[in-house]
Amino acid sequence: LGYGKYKNVITGIELERLSNASGPTGGVVLTASGERPKSVAFIQCVGSRDLNHNSWCCRIGCMATLKQAFLIKEEDPDAEVYVCHIDMRTAGKGYEEFYRRLREMGVRFIHGVPSEIFEDADGKLRFNVFDQTTGHMIELKVDMVVLQTGLEPAEDVEKLQKMLNVSLSPEGFFLEAHPKLQPVEASTRGIFFAGCCHSPKDIAETVAHASAAAAKAITLLSKGKVDVEPLTASVNPEICSGCEVCTGICPYRAIQLMEYEGRRRAKVIDVLCQGCGACVAACPSNAIEMKGFTEKQILAQIDALTGG
Repeated sequence: LGYGKYKNVITGIELERLSNASGPTGGVVLTASGERPKSVAFIQCVGSRDLNHNSWCCRIGCMATLKQAFLIKEEDPDAEVYVCHIDMRTAGKGYEEFYRRLREMGVRFIHGVPSEIFEDADGKLRFNVFDQTTGHMIELKVDMVVLQTGLEPAEDVEKLQKMLNVSLSPEGFFLEAHPKLQPVEASTRGIFFAGCCHSPKDIAETVAHASAAAAKAITLLSKGKVDVEPLTASVNPEICSGCEVCTGICPYRAIQLMEYEGRRRAKVIDVLCQGCGACVAACPSNAIEMKGFTEKQILAQIDALTGG
């Protein structure tokens, strides 16, 4: 869409910087030539909601555009502002009312997104966009184009994921233990998520998410001790061969190899073990049993049931 090729094609973050009083232009939005733009076009969902790039919604692009369009119209009521969108998502307290206010101020919303932008000899940016609402092709010539880009996980998220032993969603964000019952907790005990590391969020949702994570952490710390799962795995070091099958299969990294009588044997870290039983089923030496569900106990239950 001309970013990096044409100087007056910028991102929403760059426009935010220009609008800031501490920015390079003292809070005045200017084009590359140092003039106030008389016409600005916003293009939504650049890199978002696209199966060829990021399929998810960035959650902040629509409201960021509305705010930036408002600032431009407030500074220059005669400025022409266009918003090319797939659809406007304004779910939030007061968001829909703000959207309607922008329409009343003269911001034009076009239900469609362009595929290519050209720069004319006079420096104007020109592109065609098909308006799905009216069914007509529209040609726009503007002084500045603003691309609202999406949100992606941090580049080193996989490194952190391996370090903390937490799960990732298909999109690459950290995955919660349960979307409804444990929305801020990781499957690994004692790790909580807050903000956009979990999924794209706006400021209000991030604050609420962080408050929930802090409350969970305080609840854990205020007890002064950690409740341990009673039904954990137990290793018989006399039988264990140290093959390391269990260490690789444990989803909670609750098993480590320790020295035992001059040999390396598996040992369960009770505070990390969640009692899933994966290691019990995988152990080729039958050296691991679940507390409360030992082989003798299960066989005794079968005998009692069958009258054996």
